[in-house]
Amino acid sequence: MEDRGRKGTFDVIKPVATLPGQRLAPPEGMSEGEAQTWRAIVASMPADWFSTCWFLLRALVAHIHNAEFLALALAKMRGAKDSYKRLAEINKLTQMHLRESAAITNLSQKLRLAPRAKYTMERSTNIKSHTPQGKRPWEIRSGDGDDVA
Repeated sequence: MEDRGRKGTFDVIKPVATLPGQRLAPPEGMSEGEAQTWRAIVASMPADWFSTCWFLLRALVAHIHNAEFLALALAKMRGAKDSYKRLAEINKLTQMHLRESAAITNLSQKLRLAPRAKYTMERSTNIKSHTPQGKRPWEIRSGDGDDVA
């Protein structure tokens, strides 16, 4: 049976093929700095973590480098002698940096990059139950009678 409708080309999002256990390589067209950031993020997670959402990782890397660029521009502008005269420009840069930071936070949450995303509720409860309940090292004072020797 023939499919109805116009035949389209699906070259917009090209799937990335990786072998099991192989880390996702940076896509073509990235600068060297972006590729280093990509490799650092990919290396910090399990090998197959980004197999279906590499395009979100690409967006995250771009936002990280935009935020770094804006932070450098803000630092340079704040260090200038006439910075008090350029408050409108500083305000615009600050707003742009805030938007980039919000995008980084949002994408990091969507990609589950935070350490707490690696644990289920059951696993974290299990870890907490195996944590010793005695005095913590910073609670032990020298000279107290109940020191552990």
